[in-house]
Amino acid sequence: MHYDSELKNRIIIYSGRIANALLDKGYQIVQVRPDKRNKIKSVFVFRADDGIEDELCMMINL
Repeated sequence: MHYDSELKNRIIIYSGRIANALLDKGYQIVQVRPDKRNKIKSVFVFRADDGIEDELCMMINL
């Protein structure tokens, strides 16, 4: 995860598994774009809604 440098209210997720889990929790994808580091992969841009960071921390600590 990292914050989009252009817009501080966006979070970029590189993992499809985590992106799907966030979608299941009700968070919305704003944009899907190609990964700049690996052109055959995609990244998922989410709005930095309240609670999304806490949700990500809980997912990572599992």
